[in-house]
Amino acid sequence: MTGLKNYRGYQKSLENLSQRNGESTEFISLILVDVDNFKYVNDTWGHAFGNWVLEEIGQFLANSIRRGDEGFRIGGDEFAILSYQSSAEKSRDWARRIHASLTTHLHRSTGNSRLSVSMGCAQVPPGGFNSSQIFQIADTLLYQAKQSGKSSIILG
Repeated sequence: MTGLKNYRGYQKSLENLSQRNGESTEFISLILVDVDNFKYVNDTWGHAFGNWVLEEIGQFLANSIRRGDEGFRIGGDEFAILSYQSSAEKSRDWARRIHASLTTHLHRSTGNSRLSVSMGCAQVPPGGFNSSQIFQIADTLLYQAKQSGKSSIILG
């Protein structure tokens, strides 16, 4: 539906990264994206609109990630991006830009300023990749973003 890889594709990509651990000279970033108040979106504007929102996010992410990065829909209204950056700071800057431009895109495309996303972004230095650890960190950061008022990004 979104044009992105699904959860199985996400798991396979993580497995491949684990097997290649130590070969990369780049930081690996995992950004988890969650649509804020998605139940409210479905309950208020209907499931067809909710599905359209998911498709919009999927298309936006597919068009926004760089060649070599990967985007996934890992659950109902949850997405993930695996990105490779030369430094942790470049990774954080890139994540901030994705959050800001996705928020603007959703407001413009839906005409609804109440629609927002929260993100958690974890980075792993070269050679330090652990698939379960990076997910746990990004998930914790995403939860903090949701708890801090939503429509935000927390960077690790």
